[in-house]
Amino acid sequence: MIGETVGKYQVLAELGSGAMANVYKVEEQPSKAQFAMKVLHPFLNESKSIVERFRRESKVIAALRHDHIVKFIDYVEEGETFAFIMELIDAPTLEEILIDTERVPEKFAVSLIIQLCSALQLAHSFHIIHRDIKPSNIFVAQGRGVILTDFGFAKPLFGTALTVDGAKLMGTPFYMSPEQVTGEPTDPRTDVYQTGLLLYQLVTGRVPFANKSTFEAITARTKEQPEFTAEDKILISEELVRRVLKATEVAPAARYQSAQEMGDDVELLHHSKRSTIS
Repeated sequence: MIGETVGKYQVLAELGSGAMANVYKVEEQPSKAQFAMKVLHPFLNESKSIVERFRRESKVIAALRHDHIVKFIDYVEEGETFAFIMELIDAPTLEEILIDTERVPEKFAVSLIIQLCSALQLAHSFHIIHRDIKPSNIFVAQGRGVILTDFGFAKPLFGTALTVDGAKLMGTPFYMSPEQVTGEPTDPRTDVYQTGLLLYQLVTGRVPFANKSTFEAITARTKEQPEFTAEDKILISEELVRRVLKATEVAPAARYQSAQEMGDDVELLHHSKRSTIS
């Protein structure tokens, strides 16, 4: 698509590619302002459920105005092209940061999780749950901090999951909650669980259940929580370990009951562990 024009946006370069869509750097004409454009793969256009999911994602982002959520700009349907326009983020993803640093300082992790919980609480107030919290869906920008993206798995709290050929689109295997694995209803506590797994990865440098096969890792979370090694317990404060375990309880009723509750509890650590993220 490089060089083509979609609506009033000229495609300049490809930024990334996924199973369902490509993301491009585009320039609006005639303003020359630059944005990111997410384009559904053409071979998926015939699936009504996927097209509806794509439209839903654009509507979700458009509704959520928050410093720590990617900003929606426009939506375009032109011929066989389905696309929406977002702000262009000139910053690394958390996944990229972790490749370089693995375990991050506790103060960094604490600040990041506070910001993420704030973004999730807004989404939950609109009855939207993200359901795919993971490092590749989070940018960390200097002067702004966390920016949550990719609401492709998001669903209305009181709605039903979209399906493709009858299979529920639930999330990314290593970051799924127990209820996503078992097919039980998801709610804001699903995002709390995934945020807890993310916090675990930030401070240990390991993907949760990393010592297991993909299948074992998926099923293990329905029975047990992520483990902290003896070395972890030396390097990580007992207070933070307790918060990770609270967020990743197998039973939703035993977790923090909202992103706000988790964010408030984690913020208690923030006063003694000032972060460089802003």
